Amino acid sequence: MLDEIGRGSGNKRTGSKCFYAESMRYSTVNSRDNLMVSAFPGRFIVETNGIILGYSPDLLDPLLPHDPYFRLTIKGDCAERFEEITGATGAAFRFQVEALSELRKRGGTCRIAAMVGAVDSRRLEQLFPEEQIEWEEFRNFGNAERNLAYRSVRLDRN
Repeated sequence: MLDEIGRGSGNKRTGSKCFYAESMRYSTVNSRDNLMVSAFPGRFIVETNGIILGYSPDLLDPLLPHDPYFRLTIKGDCAERFEEITGATGAAFRFQVEALSELRKRGGTCRIAAMVGAVDSRRLEQLFPEEQIEWEEFRNFGNAERNLAYRSVRLDRN
């Protein structure tokens, strides 16, 4: 499944591909990873789309003992919208949902965030009825706006 996510159709114009945490694919959670987390004392924030955590929940093992705050940025309200926004296969959307479920099951502190206009707020609230959603405005990081336009993604900015 990670092959399908990591090697999605990619951007036909630039030839780039979507590689979500491909470098982590063959890594294992070991003492080096824990040492790296321990090198930064105090609480920290993990900003993530959650895909790799939903796919491989054991990656939470070295993080959760340090009580981080997870901010899961949800990239759609269904598989189809996820694929439209990210350009990755829609099947990866379920890993975002599974990441939140796994964090809740393990007692992790987290909140979900979603971009205003990119998702249907009612559908997202149905999908995550127990969650308080943090809404954020679109910010054009790098080529984000151009990539969305290339895929004909429209954001409702009303």
